[in-house]
Amino acid sequence: MSAKKISEAMSQQYKELENERIVMDMFIDCFMTMLAQKQRMERIQNEIDLALETQNRRRFYRLTTRMKRLQDEQLHM
Repeated sequence: MSAKKISEAMSQQYKELENERIVMDMFIDCFMTMLAQKQRMERIQNEIDLALETQNRRRFYRLTTRMKRLQDEQLHM
Protein backbone atom coordinates (compact mmCIF):
# COMPACT_ATOMS: atom_id res chain seq x y z
CA MET A 1 0.00 0.00 0.00
CA SER A 2 1.38 3.40 -0.94
CA ALA A 3 1.95 6.17 1.54
CA LYS A 4 -0.71 8.26 -0.22
CA LYS A 5 -3.37 5.55 0.18
CA ILE A 6 -2.43 5.05 3.83
CA SER A 7 -2.65 8.80 4.40
CA GLU A 8 -6.07 8.96 2.70
CA ALA A 9 -7.36 6.02 4.72
CA MET A 10 -6.16 7.58 7.97
CA SER A 11 -7.69 10.91 7.00
CA GLN A 12 -11.02 9.21 6.24
CA GLN A 13 -10.90 7.32 9.54
CA TYR A 14 -10.20 10.58 11.40
CA LYS A 15 -13.19 12.25 9.71
CA GLU A 16 -15.45 9.35 10.68
CA LEU A 17 -14.27 9.44 14.30
CA GLU A 18 -14.78 13.21 14.40
CA ASN A 19 -18.34 12.80 13.09
CA GLU A 20 -19.04 10.14 15.72
CA ARG A 21 -17.71 12.48 18.41
CA ILE A 22 -20.00 15.28 17.20
CA VAL A 23 -23.05 13.00 17.28
CA MET A 24 -22.11 11.74 20.75
CA ASP A 25 -21.69 15.31 22.02
CA MET A 26 -25.13 16.21 20.66
CA PHE A 27 -26.68 13.17 22.32
CA ILE A 28 -25.04 13.97 25.67
CA ASP A 29 -26.19 17.59 25.45
CA CYS A 30 -29.79 16.54 24.75
CA PHE A 31 -29.72 13.95 27.52
CA MET A 32 -28.34 16.41 30.09
CA THR A 33 -30.93 19.04 29.10
CA MET A 34 -33.73 16.49 29.42
CA LEU A 35 -32.43 15.34 32.80
CA ALA A 36 -32.19 18.91 34.11
CA GLN A 37 -35.76 19.63 32.96
CA LYS A 38 -37.05 16.48 34.63
CA GLN A 39 -35.36 17.42 37.91
CA ARG A 40 -36.70 20.99 37.66
CA MET A 41 -40.24 19.70 37.11
CA GLU A 42 -39.97 17.28 40.03
CA ARG A 43 -38.78 20.12 42.27
CA ILE A 44 -41.64 22.35 41.15
CA GLN A 45 -44.13 19.51 41.70
CA ASN A 46 -42.85 19.12 45.26
CA GLU A 47 -43.25 22.86 45.80
CA ILE A 48 -46.79 22.69 44.37
CA ASP A 49 -47.63 19.90 46.81
CA LEU A 50 -46.30 22.00 49.68
CA ALA A 51 -48.32 25.01 48.52
CA LEU A 52 -51.43 22.85 48.53
CA GLU A 53 -50.68 21.49 52.00
CA THR A 54 -50.18 25.00 53.38
CA GLN A 55 -53.13 26.36 51.37
CA ASN A 56 -50.92 29.02 49.78
CA ARG A 57 -53.02 29.86 46.71
CA ARG A 58 -50.73 32.57 45.38
CA ARG A 59 -47.70 30.26 45.40
CA PHE A 60 -49.78 27.40 43.98
CA TYR A 61 -50.92 29.48 41.00
CA ARG A 62 -47.43 30.84 40.36
CA LEU A 63 -45.88 27.35 40.47
CA THR A 64 -48.55 25.72 38.31
CA THR A 65 -48.05 28.48 35.73
CA ARG A 66 -44.31 27.79 35.76
CA MET A 67 -44.94 24.04 35.43
CA LYS A 68 -47.29 24.60 32.49
CA ARG A 69 -44.68 26.79 30.78
CA LEU A 70 -42.01 24.10 31.19
CA GLN A 71 -44.36 21.43 29.83
CA ASP A 72 -45.15 23.62 26.81
CA GLU A 73 -41.41 24.11 26.19
CA GLN A 74 -40.90 20.34 26.23
CA LEU A 75 -43.59 19.85 23.61
CA HIS A 76 -41.94 22.34 21.27
CA MET A 77 -38.42 20.90 21.48
